[in-house]
Amino acid sequence: MKTTAEPSHVEELIARIARNGDRPAFFWRGRTIPYAELSKWVQSWETRLGDENIGQGHIVGVDADYTPESVALLLALMRVGAITAILSPAVEREMDSFMKLAGVQHLFRFDSDDRWALEAFPARPAPDLIEEFRARGRPGLVVFTSGSTGQPKGILHDCERLVKRFSAPRTGYRTLLFLLFDHLGGFNTLMSVLSFGGTMVVPSERTPTEVARIIEAGRVELLPVTPTLLNLLAASGAGDDRDLSSV
Repeated sequence: MKTTAEPSHVEELIARIARNGDRPAFFWRGRTIPYAELSKWVQSWETRLGDENIGQGHIVGVDADYTPESVALLLALMRVGAITAILSPAVEREMDSFMKLAGVQHLFRFDSDDRWALEAFPARPAPDLIEEFRARGRPGLVVFTSGSTGQPKGILHDCERLVKRFSAPRTGYRTLLFLLFDHLGGFNTLMSVLSFGGTMVVPSERTPTEVARIIEAGRVELLPVTPTLLNLLAASGAGDDRDLSSV
């Protein structure tokens, strides 16, 4: 009996993005970017990755915060079946350790203005777990834990399983991207916004004053933040002269 291959949830996500057309995908640096433009950037990144011979099973580091180009790159890496190690400027001191731990072969670095640079590394041995995962031909995500209280660790996730959680249609909201790009909570927030056709609203920094400003400017409806930030926002009075009624 023939078995039917499981549908790709990553492919369906990319298709949803394309179908969303003129709906706003990003509110970034005061600019609204539609899903149609994001879809084109994903396609452009797939071409660039091919030009660099980066594809299925390659281990690629992405050092970034949420920007239009870095999100498009992440989606393109997932689509070509790469294993992406998410990093951020917040872990600069541990960057080399993290990359060696995952066996990163290529590193894309993004600055705050969404400019990027690519660095390649000599062949590094990949952990046994990644070698086993490569054989499955599925896109992977490596999320790191800090080494501040011991040896740093990398956790390998199957992107198909992560994205599958958001396959059922739901309402999309204008959502603040506050949780860090290199945290699983941040990745899940990003995937939920993209899957449901919401809008990613990106602060320029993670302070109460900026959060209050971007809530007003970006008409944020959903606020997935830490309790600490909510307490600081209330205690600082940063929102007292802002219209936060959209939340």
